[in-house]
Amino acid sequence: MVDGTQDINSKEQLSILCIRYVDKELHVHEDFIGLYQQEDTSGRAIAASVEDVTQRVGLNTDCL
Repeated sequence: MVDGTQDINSKEQLSILCIRYVDKELHVHEDFIGLYQQEDTSGRAIAASVEDVTQRVGLNTDCL
């Protein structure tokens, strides 16, 4: 889940709220990832940021 909002200084913040997944025992997990400053709010720029974050946390996007 991803959301964007402006902080008190009018800077756009992109929050990667959580990644939800199911483990091998079928337990559901949700992990908060973080907040990231976002200069460009176009769909292409947000998608690039999400892709960058998934790579940084070591998620294999082929499995998504």
